[in-house]
Amino acid sequence: MLELISLAKAFPFEGDPSKERRAIQDVNLHLADGDFLVVIGGNGSGKSTLLNLIAGTIRPDEGRVVLNGIDLNRLPERKRAKYIGRVFQDPKAGSIGDFTLFENLALAYNRGKPHTLRWSMTKDRRELFAKLLEPLGLGLEKRLDERMRTFSGGERQAATLLMATFNDPKLLLLDEHTSALDPKTSAMVMDLTDRFSKDIKGSTLMITHNLKDAIAHGNRLLMMKEGRIVYQCEGAEKARLTMADLITRYTEEGLDSLGSSGLN
Repeated sequence: MLELISLAKAFPFEGDPSKERRAIQDVNLHLADGDFLVVIGGNGSGKSTLLNLIAGTIRPDEGRVVLNGIDLNRLPERKRAKYIGRVFQDPKAGSIGDFTLFENLALAYNRGKPHTLRWSMTKDRRELFAKLLEPLGLGLEKRLDERMRTFSGGERQAATLLMATFNDPKLLLLDEHTSALDPKTSAMVMDLTDRFSKDIKGSTLMITHNLKDAIAHGNRLLMMKEGRIVYQCEGAEKARLTMADLITRYTEEGLDSLGSSGLN
């Protein structure tokens, strides 16, 4: 369960540090276990800042981030990794290119644990990883000894998504994780996202500019503008949501143009 309590964050204006831009303003949110929340909004609406506040990349000026009763404000980013899985926009960001797939999986599997990489690379662990990779349908279970830099963006992102769900994270953060992929590969990764979000016992929060994905995935949605939540829906209302509904909302809120990326 994720709780955001009166969260606020401001940054100085470029060129004029005496003035502030409020990136997040008094955001309150409750995300239950099993929830899959999709966050949308125009450029500069605060989506990425919100995700980075949860992940611990930046610290709030005010408010609290609480996960399963744990005050994450007290924990640095590296210690939050024990509870949070994260997939980035850049497929290269979630793995080490010069390491093999086996090595990357072993590192992810030991996240938050004291064991060394060498200790983790056993025959039993290799068999486990092959078993976990096979259902992806990409043949990655046969490529455990290949370096990650030889993989395509979609293959690398699929592996990163799997690694992010190791050890049953309490929260899965997806930061526009399909935006760098072609439409076919993006659809494949989103199918895996749906599968993994149901497998974990925690909740999922996904940022996207793609309104089709925002409609098709998740059981909750919220729209942000100027650091505030300006619209949210869930359950039956979310299931009834259409592209026209979201475009109307964007227009009513005066949000920036979606461009082609939002409609793919």
